Amino acid sequence: MPSLLGLIAQCNSVPRLAEYSKTHDLVPLTYKGVVIGIYNRNALSCLSFDGLISSSGEIGGTPEEFDQMMERWRQADIKKVLSGSDHEVAKVEGCLKRWRGEKYEIRGAPGWWIERSVCGIFGIPTFGSHLNVYTRSPSGIHMWIARRASTKSTYPSMLDNAVAGGISILHTPTSTVIKEADEEADIPESIAKNVISVGAISYVTENSQVGFAPETEYLYDLEVTSEFILKPKDGEVDEFLLLDLDEVIERLKAGEFKPNSGLVCIDFLIRQGQITPENEPDYDRIVTGMRRDFWSELQGLLLDN
Repeated sequence: MPSLLGLIAQCNSVPRLAEYSKTHDLVPLTYKGVVIGIYNRNALSCLSFDGLISSSGEIGGTPEEFDQMMERWRQADIKKVLSGSDHEVAKVEGCLKRWRGEKYEIRGAPGWWIERSVCGIFGIPTFGSHLNVYTRSPSGIHMWIARRASTKSTYPSMLDNAVAGGISILHTPTSTVIKEADEEADIPESIAKNVISVGAISYVTENSQVGFAPETEYLYDLEVTSEFILKPKDGEVDEFLLLDLDEVIERLKAGEFKPNSGLVCIDFLIRQGQITPENEPDYDRIVTGMRRDFWSELQGLLLDN
C-alpha cells in the first residue's frame, strides 16, 4: 500500500537539479537575460526553433510566433524527428498531444504567454489554485472530494480536491479559484469569495503527460454549512464525495488520489492536526518535501556552471 511519503516522492520525481544535470544536457531558457525555464538540449536538438531560441537558450520573437512554432511541432511526426531516449521523446510527444488552448503567463517575461501543455517541454514553471471545501458536524470535519471525470485526459476517475485549476493569463490565484469553484462545483461567487488563502505547495515532477514540470499550487480553504451540497457542473467531475478525515487518509494511502491533489489533502490534514509527528513516522520528510525551492536549485546549478 502506498505511503503518504510515497505521494511526495511521486510528485517530486525529478532528483535535485545538481544530480539531474549529470545525465541531462540542461540549458537555461532566458528572456532578456532572465531565467524563465530550463530544457534538455539533446532531446530537442533535431527540432527547428525557427530562430526563436538561440543556442544559448535566449527566447526571441513574439508569443504568437512561438505559438505558431509549437503548432508546426504538433503537425510533425515527433517520434521520427526527435533524438534522445524513448523517455525524452515520450515527454515531448505527450505535451504536444495534450494541447489545451490555454494561455499561461511566463513569469519573468512580461507580456509573454505560452500554451499550457508545452510548458513541460521547456521546464517553464506553472501555477495553479486548489481549494479544500469542508464542513463541520458533531462527528468532526468532513471534506468534499471530487472524482475526476472518466473522460479526462489525465488521471481519469481518480479522486481530486473539490476545486482546482491552472492559473491562465489575466487571472490571479484567487480569481482562478473563485472561477473554478463556480465552473466545477456549482459554488456561487457569493460563497466562493469567502475562501481563505492558506499557503502553497511546490514540487518538480516529470512524466510523459506533463514533461518536466516545476509546479506551484496555491492553497485555499472554504468552510461550508452541512446543508450546502457540491454538484458537478462543467463535466470535469463525475461526482462529489463527502468523506471524514480518516477515510481521506485511507484513500490517500490506497493511491486513489491524483498525486498533487493528494499533497493538498495532506497539507490540510496536517493543519487540522490529523497527521502529526506522533502518528506519522515520516512527518518531517513529508512537511519539507511538499515545498521544494526550484528557483534556488536552478540558481545554484547555474552558479556551479
